[in-house]
Amino acid sequence: SYAVEYRIGSGTWTRVTFTTYTPSAGRITLVTTAIAAASYNVRVASIATQGSISAWSSTATATVT
Repeated sequence: SYAVEYRIGSGTWTRVTFTTYTPSAGRITLVTTAIAAASYNVRVASIATQGSISAWSSTATATVT
């Protein structure tokens, strides 16, 4: 499983957990519900079967139009 956190600017992180994902060429594809058009800070962590969470990835910027 994976956890994704996103926020606008320096706002509060919103966490979404994904148990369904598609690995491909060293990447994973996660499908989310619609979110408002904006520029988001996004980070990802993996979740082990026991529920422990890895360190968060570096923060990336994603723009939704």
